[in-house]
Amino acid sequence: MSPFDLAFQKLADLTNYERKRPDAPYRFDLSGMQGLLERLGHPETKLRNLVQVGGSKGKGTVSALMAGLCQETDAITGVYASPHVRDLTERIQYAGQPVPRDELFPHVERVGEVLIEGQTWFEAWTAVAVLLFAERAPDVCIFEVGLGGRLDSTTALPRRACCLTRVELEHTQVLGETIAEIAAEKVGILRQGMSCVTGFEDVALEVLEEKAQSLGVPLQILGRDFDFDLMERTPDGFRVRFEFGGVESEVCLVPLHAEVQVESLTLSLALLREIDEGRFARVMQVGFGSWLRESLPPARFQVLCNDPPLVIDGAHTDASLGFLARDLEAAFPGRRFGMVLGMAAGKQYRCGLGRLASLVDRAWVAPITGKPSQSPDELMGFLEEKGIACRLMSGIGEAVRSARQEQEGATEASGLPAAGRSGSPGLLVTGSLYAAGEALGVLDED
Repeated sequence: MSPFDLAFQKLADLTNYERKRPDAPYRFDLSGMQGLLERLGHPETKLRNLVQVGGSKGKGTVSALMAGLCQETDAITGVYASPHVRDLTERIQYAGQPVPRDELFPHVERVGEVLIEGQTWFEAWTAVAVLLFAERAPDVCIFEVGLGGRLDSTTALPRRACCLTRVELEHTQVLGETIAEIAAEKVGILRQGMSCVTGFEDVALEVLEEKAQSLGVPLQILGRDFDFDLMERTPDGFRVRFEFGGVESEVCLVPLHAEVQVESLTLSLALLREIDEGRFARVMQVGFGSWLRESLPPARFQVLCNDPPLVIDGAHTDASLGFLARDLEAAFPGRRFGMVLGMAAGKQYRCGLGRLASLVDRAWVAPITGKPSQSPDELMGFLEEKGIACRLMSGIGEAVRSARQEQEGATEASGLPAAGRSGSPGLLVTGSLYAAGEALGVLDED
């Protein structure tokens, strides 16, 4: 084993609630993270311009786009994100790049030296990121919430501002059974002395406004204090007009594929405006280039091929699957799809997957590796009721290869090259970021 692997083993042996979700409310509180930071000498006090991104849908995209905006204005960023799609090092990024294992090693080793009984994997890995950023002093630090917010490890850090994206029913066995209960966990990240931008709506927004008022936290609310207007979808992206503080921008070309990504960009811009109005003004003046699309994290409406389409998206809840269906239909009008599907256990999916099923003719269903899966038989039964022909596969890799072979066979049988098959079925891989990661690995091999 490498020195990194030996040091990392101490962390890997800790309880990991990403892989094994608790079935009931659990011990999580901030004392474990606070104690760990104290034993490390409080490295968090050295972090500058720390922002936190929470919510249910889009927090990974907001974090990544916020980093892209900062880097485009010559700010060095440190990003802590979860979960990873392909490789562990995706979770800790510096200056736009994952930090290599050998550079993480001394910090992993240091954290391993001060672990105590009951520490969790997420607490330990958060501490690794804090140590690295404290050493390298990025201009802006962006920490994505892992689960919930109120008791998440990242909430133990001193933050200047935060962003709360949309709320949906997720992790209900831990966070609560209703939108209001889940929102209460999300808004628990608020503290006096920080500001908040949000995409919350309806009852979730009511919960947030009450909490913010009690703490004196100023809010910037999407649709009230800032907004975006999609003028047109083009092959190169969206033509968008933004509004911040009552001032409308010129119409901008935003090179993104999905409408929900434009919403995430708008939240990222509002968050940047909160911590640095000068950088915000520079971005709005210069506009958006290909760097914006390149800033996106993997498996968020990731279009690997346009004709026929090959789309990878880690949507795994009712709302995210519904957004995926909307964007897939708008980006590829009239196109039918084959779908590779694998989901983690315990997800609420029927409404969103039902919407997506209206675009699908065939499906390859498989379990995911690394965590408990939603029953493939149950998923197949649901899809077959929608009139979709399904095949049960042993794993996502086998499913992707089988779907690709069938797609290529249909193209060859038509007598036309792939580039000429403008109406040929596309392929979608969805249901889980874990499934997306497996699929990307297989596609890289092929």
